[in-house]
Order: sequence, then C-alpha cells, then structure tokens
Amino acid sequence: MGCLSDYVKLNWLTRANPYLDSQTPIQALKAGQKERVLAEAAAVGAGQWS
Repeated sequence: MGCLSDYVKLNWLTRANPYLDSQTPIQALKAGQKERVLAEAAAVGAGQWS
C-alpha cells in the first residue's frame, strides 16, 4: 500500500477524534497524551505515513 498524502496526515492531526475524547491528535499531544495518540495513529495505519 502506498504512502498517505500530506493532506491526509494533516487532516487526521487536526480533526476531532472520538478515541481521544473528541480532542484533535495535536491537542492530545499538547496535553501529554503521547501514548494515546501513538496508539490511535497505529490503529488507523500510521505505518503508511513514511
């Protein structure tokens, strides 16, 4: 499977996520929830982000 576009990555980072208590991943990272964001990123296929 190919790499995800930069637009798709930015969209994911800036949209409210129900698995992060409706925070955006950026908000969750700023709140110190690195492990939660990484787990959710892995669940949505972050391995394709390279």
